[in-house]
Amino acid sequence: LEIGGEMNLTSGIQVAQLALKHRQNKKQQQRIIVFAG
Repeated sequence: LEIGGEMNLTSGIQVAQLALKHRQNKKQQQRIIVFAG
């Protein structure tokens, strides 16, 4: 079993920030969690 792939961390974080900015329930806590393994 071979695991491979590519990751663009900065792009992913920018998308997450954009999603937080335009979310419907703004009373919840803002949190971006990054999993890397």
